[in-house]
Amino acid sequence: AFALRGTASAPALLGDAAAWRAANGQIAIERLRIETPEFALEGRGAGSIDADGFLAGRLETRIQPPSGFIDTLARQGVASPDAAAAAKILFALLGDDAAAPLTAFDGTLYIGPARIADAPRLIDEAP
Repeated sequence: AFALRGTASAPALLGDAAAWRAANGQIAIERLRIETPEFALEGRGAGSIDADGFLAGRLETRIQPPSGFIDTLARQGVASPDAAAAAKILFALLGDDAAAPLTAFDGTLYIGPARIADAPRLIDEAP
């Protein structure tokens, strides 16, 4: 389930992300579940658009198996081979049943402390 917090509505977010950001819009993810043949991800958290137009936020996740998720990111070109290797080392230390946050800040995506990719820029123009 998704919930919007802020003064802008969902159509405003879809049509004018800059105005939504200016109104301090946030997306609250109460429950997210993604299932693929390679992995299952469950999470909850919140996100917004930072001052530079990048995705920002935190999603508390449990991923089974983490290696399937990381391999998918690498195969899709989202994570570099080095980033995928670092994330796999993290999960090897934490174990396959470990929970790790997915965070986006300062234009970067992380899984736990491991940098995995550049965060998507949602607004091209400067504020």
